[in-house]
Amino acid sequence: NGTYVPTGTFRPITGNSLVLGVTFGIGSGWTSAFRGAVDNVAVQMNGAPALSANFEVDPLVATLQCAPTALDDSAGNQSICTVSLNGPASASGLVVALTPPATPHARYGTTCGNSIAVAAFASSATCTITAEANTTPGDGAAVATLALAAPAAGGEYVLGATTTASVTIQDDDLFTANLVCAPTALTDSVGQLSTCTVSLNAPAPAGGLVLGLTPPVASGRYTTDCGSSIAVPAGATQASCNVTATANTTPGDGDVVANLALMAGAGYTLGPNASAAITIANDDSALPQPVPTLGVWSLLLMSLGLSGLAWRRRRAV
Repeated sequence: NGTYVPTGTFRPITGNSLVLGVTFGIGSGWTSAFRGAVDNVAVQMNGAPALSANFEVDPLVATLQCAPTALDDSAGNQSICTVSLNGPASASGLVVALTPPATPHARYGTTCGNSIAVAAFASSATCTITAEANTTPGDGAAVATLALAAPAAGGEYVLGATTTASVTIQDDDLFTANLVCAPTALTDSVGQLSTCTVSLNAPAPAGGLVLGLTPPVASGRYTTDCGSSIAVPAGATQASCNVTATANTTPGDGDVVANLALMAGAGYTLGPNASAAITIANDDSALPQPVPTLGVWSLLLMSLGLSGLAWRRRRAV
């Protein structure tokens, strides 16, 4: 009937009593979170064989999870890493050993150390990995790895299936691209060339950066090696292509304009100078018209006529 029976004493029961179970405690008090083992617990009824049993308590199982597993390198981005147990810790709590991320690190900070304490009767504890905010494009990604370290043999917990978590801090800063062509005015003569340069505000990442272009339309007045894209090599900030005037001596063929523009694309934004125009001007003048000339007989007749006119004027005088 739930009456406490001190150790070493007996409580008589009637012969028609039914024993449903025996409850016992170990130590100075029962907290419903006893961890350990009890050996050789003996129960004997008068006139019946003694029963004995060993009570073994399985260790807790610890697992690890971080969420989210990807962070942008901007303010307020944080991953919470949770160490979970499959049951409550004992009255004294439980310390779980960790292998923390490499620190210090320019791309993240962390509160995860060499261990984490699970409070008494709790079943989990957390620490954090926080991205360091920056505005540097092309600085790539960094990975913060946290793991549960191996526990002491015979300890209060063992490792579960998920013991390692990685958090990737990724670059969310876009490059700014500008385009400048120089010179912007050419003539249709030999050696006339304009160099068009695409510039980034920071060195291109590993693998380089490919930017889209709208190249000049085809024309007989110029040639170009500017295509539909241009690649800035890794670690560089510029790439260039050329527009070359086609030399000719045709007068009156006018001027033409070669237009080039950057296109929007992944990984970069367009700066204030995203297009350029190059004028190829005509420098060939029309041939001068010949001055009419008189033949020998025409000059002789003109001379006689002028002489006759002069004779008549003298007689009139």
